[in-house]
Amino acid sequence: MTIIRLALLVGSGVLWFAGLRLFVRAELSRRRKFTWSVFLLLVGVGLGLVLPLTQLWSKFLLILAILPVLALADVWLLRSGHGFSFWVRACGFEVCTVFAAAGAARALFDIAGITPFVGRAG
Repeated sequence: MTIIRLALLVGSGVLWFAGLRLFVRAELSRRRKFTWSVFLLLVGVGLGLVLPLTQLWSKFLLILAILPVLALADVWLLRSGHGFSFWVRACGFEVCTVFAAAGAARALFDIAGITPFVGRAG
């Protein structure tokens, strides 16, 4: 693993943890939090089933790169009163959760001999 990948993984872990703190403290019912968590995990497993690990990594990097744009869109469109850093952490938590689940699922699918639906080219 290169130093750049390691730095990205550590940074993503910090972002995920900051978003997790927001999520845990959110004024949502336990049922909503549970449902949203299961949804994020299922999306991740679905991605892991469809894409090979190399494509998961490239898609993750792409979404991390546009994360500030997503946060700005949330600030301007939702007008919830939350600032830019709130939305970076919130979106980062969701993105990191989905792609961590996807990576773990893909690793398990590879061990089980289940090939991704999308070819390894690209």
